Amino acid sequence: MKIFKYDIDLNSYYPEYLNKNISFAFLDIETDGFNSVKNNIVLIGLYIVTEESSNIIQLFSDRGRDDERKILTEFTKIIKNIDFIYTYNGATFDIPFLSKKFKYYNIYNPIDDIAHIDLIKIIRSNKKVLRLDNCKLKTVENYIGISREDSISGKDSVLLYKKYLKNKSPAIEKTILKHNYDDIFYLSKVLEFEDNLRDKYNNSMILGIDNDEYDNLNFFEIISIRANDSNIVLKGNVLNRLKEHNIYGNSYNLNIDSKNKNFELIIFTENCQIGSDRIAKFIDLNSDNLLDYNIIKYKDDCNAKIPDNLLLLEFNQEILVDNIKNLLRNILKR
Repeated sequence: MKIFKYDIDLNSYYPEYLNKNISFAFLDIETDGFNSVKNNIVLIGLYIVTEESSNIIQLFSDRGRDDERKILTEFTKIIKNIDFIYTYNGATFDIPFLSKKFKYYNIYNPIDDIAHIDLIKIIRSNKKVLRLDNCKLKTVENYIGISREDSISGKDSVLLYKKYLKNKSPAIEKTILKHNYDDIFYLSKVLEFEDNLRDKYNNSMILGIDNDEYDNLNFFEIISIRANDSNIVLKGNVLNRLKEHNIYGNSYNLNIDSKNKNFELIIFTENCQIGSDRIAKFIDLNSDNLLDYNIIKYKDDCNAKIPDNLLLLEFNQEILVDNIKNLLRNILKR
């Protein structure tokens, strides 16, 4: 196994939902085929961003399968302090491939503990709006103006690696490493593009919540918020490991499905009229002893004297998203 490390001087893009003290990584693997049983890990590339520094680390197998256990073990050491992982098509390939390898070698899989976003998901859902021919990484890079030096494909990388194992050519090694380097280096730009799409077209949000049980952050992706006559329903995904939860209060039901990594929060609201014609939905924080949790309350522009124990969740047919996010945060921290 060979380890390559490069310091990155550029200021990497930080999404608003990540605090500056949160470390994250862009992950991409190269393999010599698609079958996790028959084929091997060629290379694991990580572009790691922390508050203090940014660097790229590549774990390269120069001995084929003989290096695989070493690479996975080294990967677990590197990834243990990472809070968030981004991939491109990683939910379909990279993550399952690595998970099966961890299981095969009986090595604890740290990826399950780390929040993961596959950037292709939001981009693919907006393919028609963007008028993309396909959602391949290089197609998206060209769309947003990235011109990379690497010119080979993933298929080319597989064929080159088979040659490399026979002749150990430094030139081939450099070409494979460069392909992986560019894949992860430019994912920072792809993340910025994806984040803008998320805000503009998908209206989905990501929320980080402290978790004392696992000594880390849990991240929730809110996919939809729907208001009915007597309740507001949130649905979304849990992005990292969390135990099964069913939390019931007088004003809410929260159900977390750890197996399928999704959640649903139903908030039972009351209605009131503010002024002559404006309707608001609210909950009474006293009913669930939530008043002492210092929930930040946004009262919008209603200019009404709202009692401290009432939390507005919808006003004048506009859902007060920040109030709902803070309510979810405080329910989970109880």
